[in-house]
Amino acid sequence: EVVISAEGFEKLKAVVARHLQGGKTATVSELRQVSGTTRRVIVPLLERLDRLGLTTREGDRRRLR
Repeated sequence: EVVISAEGFEKLKAVVARHLQGGKTATVSELRQVSGTTRRVIVPLLERLDRLGLTTREGDRRRLR
């Protein structure tokens, strides 16, 4: 279980959204690098963003929905 603050969540969400703008796709590893976090943090974050409808998973890549 990973717990981050609401502010931290919003910052990471913005980083992911900015990186995926313009129809780009990215792997978990690429998003981990641009966010400056660990895999332990980024995977649950991306799963939550998928559930919220911000991102969608296509194989091992993510894109904005």
